[in-house]
Amino acid sequence: MELTSSPASARLGPAVLRFLAVVALLTIAVVVATSSQLLPIISWYASAPRRAAAGGGARCVMFNFGDSNSDTGGLVAGAGFRLHRPFGRRFFGRPSGRFSDGRLYIDFLCERLGLDHLSPYLESSGLSFSHGANFAVAGAATAQTVDSGQFSLPTQLRQFRHFKAHTAELLPLGLGSGITEDEFRQAVYSFDIGQNDISLAFTANLTQKRILLTVVPAIAARIRNAVKVT
Repeated sequence: MELTSSPASARLGPAVLRFLAVVALLTIAVVVATSSQLLPIISWYASAPRRAAAGGGARCVMFNFGDSNSDTGGLVAGAGFRLHRPFGRRFFGRPSGRFSDGRLYIDFLCERLGLDHLSPYLESSGLSFSHGANFAVAGAATAQTVDSGQFSLPTQLRQFRHFKAHTAELLPLGLGSGITEDEFRQAVYSFDIGQNDISLAFTANLTQKRILLTVVPAIAARIRNAVKVT
């Protein structure tokens, strides 16, 4: 959504404006905290057309962690959650598990890299994980709390470790995703999470100052640690 000086944006309440400001600051903090780890993603993205023109090269594999901003069906599959129109109507023609009427940023990134859209890890049938998996689940936060649900970032990281270990067990048998250890090392890892931590902080009546001083740095630290262990 583009915010301008229109009457509609002028009616945005102070709480909404504060929330948008904090989200912007969170984005900056996360980019700064993970800047060195973002370089492989930028490199893969920028060189995708050249690799395609040259006939491929190393296979690109991607893993995504996050919340509803990049959930491609995790909550629908994991909790039996139902989505109805208008979700999905602009691109898929039906609800696709995404909390959007079309594609998400992770879908555009996959398309740019020449990949199929990422399959949600929690979906049990009819999907392929040969080029990666999406662990994002709507409502997830970076911290595991009673209010953040069952699929927070720590849970998603445990699911990733299980996926990686099980893939290694199945690989000699010619089963599973077929992703090799080297492909895990060279994979693109995407993180888009933190907005629900901020939402929970506002719900708990934390002041904007306290959120900026404590919550945002904690979110950035958790994402930075997650980048290190993937």
